[in-house]
This record gives sequence, C-alpha cells and structure tokens, in this order.
Amino acid sequence: MASLKEVIEKHPGETLVLVSHRVVNKVLICGILGIDNSHFWQIAQDTAAINLIQYKRGRYVLSFMNETCHLKALREEKIKVDF
Repeated sequence: MASLKEVIEKHPGETLVLVSHRVVNKVLICGILGIDNSHFWQIAQDTAAINLIQYKRGRYVLSFMNETCHLKALREEKIKVDF
C-alpha cells in the first residue's frame, strides 16, 4: 500500500496503468477495501483481468474488479483460461 501511495503522489491528477500478477492484485484490493488478507481467497482475479481503482479526495474507490469482457472472443473459441 505504501508503494501504491508513493506512485500516486508522484503522479498527481494523472491516469496510471499498473500491471501486476493476480496475487499482488488481490493483496492491493484487500488493502484499498480496508480488509485484511484473510479475505484473499474471496477475491477473484482471472488471467488478464482489469481492475479500475480510482483515488479521489484521499480515498480509494474500486469502480470495477476482475473485468474480462475483452477476453470474450477467446471464451467463444473455448480457449482454456487459467482458473
């Protein structure tokens, strides 16, 4: 969370794209929601999923999570996606 805050502070008012592994994403989502990591397994993060986290007036807002609509064509082709 400290690293996320540092990145946000270095780029005020900018749109940032952070790319990470699902485990890091799940830990960050727990942090921005203010829940402890015991909820880790209750958060879904599919391969290539997109999460939108906004930082507004000193607070995080999780606008959407685990969005995979961009993978629809792959699902239609029945390509196996990791879990």
